[in-house]
Amino acid sequence: MRPRIVTVITVLALVGATSCVRMYQPPMPTEPHATIKIRRSFETSAGTQLNESASVNQHAAQHASAPVAMAGAPRTSAILVHPIPAQLAVGGGFSHFETQMVTETYYVQVPYTAMETYSCGTGKSYQTCTRTVTQYRSESHTRTVPRTVEVSDGACAMAIRFSPLQGHIYVLDYTYRQNGVCSLTCLEQTAIMEDGSFRSAPCPAVTPAEAHAIDEALE
Repeated sequence: MRPRIVTVITVLALVGATSCVRMYQPPMPTEPHATIKIRRSFETSAGTQLNESASVNQHAAQHASAPVAMAGAPRTSAILVHPIPAQLAVGGGFSHFETQMVTETYYVQVPYTAMETYSCGTGKSYQTCTRTVTQYRSESHTRTVPRTVEVSDGACAMAIRFSPLQGHIYVLDYTYRQNGVCSLTCLEQTAIMEDGSFRSAPCPAVTPAEAHAIDEALE
């Protein structure tokens, strides 16, 4: 069996602002879907804010921030995904806010004089005259101003590839250890035990054809 693909990925798209990241469109509960439970644990913490994210094929599926104290206990969320081969990534990290002096650009309208021509004749006497007029042009300037900015205190994200099946339940177990160091495992919940717990097994490895489908989805 080919090993599952687990990689450390760029954190920027997962931990932090998501304004430039495409959003994932999950299936409706009435449509074919698999359920992904995301369990997150943090062995260390820093800063004042906890940031957590998840993506499907580089489309943002979850993004949340909370006080750093929330990192003291495992946190779990769930998403619905289409039953097709996919790359799922989970990220976590910490940050704080501080006031820094930053340089910003602003624009001012600066007046200047120019010459323009106009018709000044009368009757059948056509003449062209000139006159001085005031016009305006936009000029860029810079200034230094105080601004509250978010500063990273550490982050890590990992991705895993598998092929979720319709109606099945999977658990992505993410552990943040320190800046740039984390782990992500995938388990499939296969049966409910008498005590209400689940029997679990490693998520099946993707086939070459499924890996190719994921590569195409990421392009």
